[in-house]
Amino acid sequence: TINFLKSFPLLDLRSIYYVNKSLEILRQPLIDATEFIVSIRNKDGGFGTLNVDIESSSELETTFMAIDLLKMLDKTINDKERTIEFVLNLKNPDGVFGKSLNSNIVSTYYALSALSLLEYDVEKLEETKRYVTSCECEIGGFTPKPLAEPPFIEYTYFGVMALKFFKLKPKSTAKTTSFVLSCLNSNGGFRRSSEHGISSFEYTYYAISVLKELGVSII
Repeated sequence: TINFLKSFPLLDLRSIYYVNKSLEILRQPLIDATEFIVSIRNKDGGFGTLNVDIESSSELETTFMAIDLLKMLDKTINDKERTIEFVLNLKNPDGVFGKSLNSNIVSTYYALSALSLLEYDVEKLEETKRYVTSCECEIGGFTPKPLAEPPFIEYTYFGVMALKFFKLKPKSTAKTTSFVLSCLNSNGGFRRSSEHGISSFEYTYYAISVLKELGVSII
């Protein structure tokens, strides 16, 4: 596995990020990609471009990954206040982060993660806290935006983890736990929704992460 990771072609920030995250778990030396990371910093202080297509999860994902990678590599982020301002400028009046169709709980999670890594006090973002809590469904789980039922496992993950920045849990941990468990398939993996779907590593990761965060025994 280590050899596979070290020989994996690092063609973009995403591949660099997940290879290094994997090497970190395996307690291996990380690949120093500082030069590349610095090269994709934009004039506003963020990383990458805001012109992402509808298929992208968030225009803030690249900025979060870049900041997290630099932290992992023990590198200093020059003029971090400019990056903080860049992220905060993507906050809308209702507290959600992102622009146009990418304005949802996913972008909000990446914004909170980036700001936290930059040592910004995210707990004072009251509008954002209200937005995240409003994405929780009455039946359990979370949606990308308020009143956008049904819930899905990935939005539940981002919602629960976003609440963590405010030292909060879902209003009903029992209902959210029940929703997550309803996504369990007979093969042991988790699907995207309680209705139907195939298991995937990604959905399974989201599910067990949420269950662990909610204090559910997963072993």
